Amino acid sequence: MVTGVYEATHAHEMDQAFEMIDWWRRLHAKPLTSVSANLRHYVKPHGHILVADVHEYYVVVSEFLALREQGTEPDDELRQRLLRTYTAAQPFLTTATGEKR
Repeated sequence: MVTGVYEATHAHEMDQAFEMIDWWRRLHAKPLTSVSANLRHYVKPHGHILVADVHEYYVVVSEFLALREQGTEPDDELRQRLLRTYTAAQPFLTTATGEKR
């Protein structure tokens, strides 16, 4: 009986967590889409795969930030994905002033 109550509470918490993640993704969908479109424009001469690398980096960053906003520490797998995608995208990222890094 106690286990059932815990599972029901845990299920409710999971539902709330998924709702929060969905909310965060909806909130950031337009900016991320805009970033993706701009990236395609600027790196088109270099090939499609580079756009995918940079886009994947921004996707992983958004996952990372969503977890941090929830007060959850990202696991090692996400941290490794962040490092891997940053390494691939880094040559194509710019500074706040638009200069190449």
